[in-house]
Amino acid sequence: MSYLSLPRVTFAGTFQADTNTVNNDVRHYDNATFEANFQKLQQAVPGTPNMVFNGWWNPDGTNAFRLLDCVVSGATGEDGTADAQDYVHTLQLNAQLGGTAAKIVDLDPYIQMASALWGMRIALTDGAKVVMSAELETTSFRDLYFGRLSDGGQPVGGSPGASARFTGKLKNIYWGASAQKSGVLAALQRRAQAAGGDGLTLSLLTYGYQRDPTLDDRTFGVVVGTLGWREKSEPAMFAPGRRFAPIVTGSDNAPFANALGFGYMNAAVSGDRSVATVDLGMSLPLQRMADKQIELQDFGPIKVVVMKKPDTVVNNGGKLVVTAGSAEGPVTADQYELVGTVAGYATSNWLMTNGGIVDFANIPAAARTLLVDHPLALVISENGAEQIAMRETAGGIWLRADDFVHRVDTVTDGWVDASATLYAMQYGLPFDKAPIAVSLGPRGQPQVGGSLPNEVNAPQAPVNDMNFPPECVYVSPALTSDAAGEAVVLFDFADPGNPRHYIEGQIYEFHYGFAADATGGLSGMPLWETIVFHVRDAFDPPAVPSWETDLAPIFVQYANLYPAMSRGLFNFADYSTVAAHAQMLLFAFTRPIEDPNYMPVSRDLSSGKIAMITNWLSGFLPEPQATSPPIVPARTVRAKPQARLSPPNVTPSAASTRKFVK
Repeated sequence: MSYLSLPRVTFAGTFQADTNTVNNDVRHYDNATFEANFQKLQQAVPGTPNMVFNGWWNPDGTNAFRLLDCVVSGATGEDGTADAQDYVHTLQLNAQLGGTAAKIVDLDPYIQMASALWGMRIALTDGAKVVMSAELETTSFRDLYFGRLSDGGQPVGGSPGASARFTGKLKNIYWGASAQKSGVLAALQRRAQAAGGDGLTLSLLTYGYQRDPTLDDRTFGVVVGTLGWREKSEPAMFAPGRRFAPIVTGSDNAPFANALGFGYMNAAVSGDRSVATVDLGMSLPLQRMADKQIELQDFGPIKVVVMKKPDTVVNNGGKLVVTAGSAEGPVTADQYELVGTVAGYATSNWLMTNGGIVDFANIPAAARTLLVDHPLALVISENGAEQIAMRETAGGIWLRADDFVHRVDTVTDGWVDASATLYAMQYGLPFDKAPIAVSLGPRGQPQVGGSLPNEVNAPQAPVNDMNFPPECVYVSPALTSDAAGEAVVLFDFADPGNPRHYIEGQIYEFHYGFAADATGGLSGMPLWETIVFHVRDAFDPPAVPSWETDLAPIFVQYANLYPAMSRGLFNFADYSTVAAHAQMLLFAFTRPIEDPNYMPVSRDLSSGKIAMITNWLSGFLPEPQATSPPIVPARTVRAKPQARLSPPNVTPSAASTRKFVK
């Protein structure tokens, strides 16, 4: 049940995402057309809606991600009750152990809607001693919701109006003796140890981000975190269970929410159906109040119900035919059984206290019976009549990848393999024998990174297509889930041949879903629910690399893209300066890739190029030494695969070509 499980601890405070925005624009990667003003702050053109984007809104960003002033704000025990006197309420959370901040990194300027946290280390402390500490495995945010925040009744655009959730597995967990002073922490420790010692999960809900360069709180926002436990067999990067999906067709909030502003959300039901848990934290729209506080919009009491009329799911020759027995809109009390009611959520501290997660125990018997195979829904009252504000996916089916962001090194001769695991669920349980389709996305422009609206003095570098060439990719186009609801997708990649010219490798984005004739208009997957690979160009390091032809193009690009490094440390574009700082650079280039001090900051170089750089840097040390570049996953190299089929062409939807500016 991931962070939806009991017991759980909630904390709240401030996060900082000091993102570097020079490297958001792929056109800035072209050394030949790079201009010095690309490292400057963007500028509005007076009297017009136009903008000279330059280096966008935070060109001096360091990519640091910090949690600040975070204190435990709520805790729920195994029995679903909260003890305000529990020792855990005296604790604070520190995410900068050792003084080094985590890094927030995009896979590539073509894929900026799956930003990942690298090297986060957290500790619960009472100010004097560590009660619990752990490391967060690298994880990317999900369920991004643009336009979630409104101010004065108007939606806030870009990342300041957006919300996102990071969920990941914790490792290297340490428990201090003081943990036993808290009933909640003691229970979490027992759960984690029963799962092999690493059965903890952390989820971070972020919103209210500020990027206005004229304000002191630029790069800061609100964070609400949840610490829970997970079974060893569960996915690490999302909470499995039941999925609520809004009807976004015709909505001003498309593709993120329906006309009411309700966005995608998760729920879970215990095995004996005695407890139902819903996560409203990422779903309900937010509004900025007169005192600048951010609160959830008030829809009055929200009923969590289970519908009496069932949905139907039929496997018709390898394709699902799904019919929803109910839809968003008018509903009467005789059409559902009540699970519980959420009230009092539109206050300044409700979301901070529980993260938007609500548990319902003592569920009426009639509702418990239906929970097995009938859809859940949220019901609100408007003008004296009730309506379904949002409901569970049609047929209760949901398919999601766990680790959906991948980096792959190719070889000069042959193919390398990779895999990703999909989890198929129906009403929160494993969906056995579910037919699944996977295909390569359409060739075309990236989601972001070029062709910005109202742009003046645009960079001159061309923006090349992604998902090309297709002949360098093979994938299993059709597969079936097993009894555990799992399906492993197999991929093969050949050297893409540097199709983007001035930037490493190529981006391949794969779409997945149930093989279905219809889904009743209810989808469990929001925009960008894909599996994405950065497929790196094959590179065999030369025996004697040249600064001018082999190394300078890489270091000059770093100097261009990271002003905070090139101006704050030293000039990466200068040979003698780089040589003089070889020891420092060698340290950074040979850190494990999960280390927040690892370089390259964007983690975008092939292992061959890193090996070339580290060996070259070693030659400037007083006593040259053998170097150990970061370990990359072992891949099977083989001849052209015969058992896979090339993915079919996919017609892009309007949503898939939509562009958003962070």
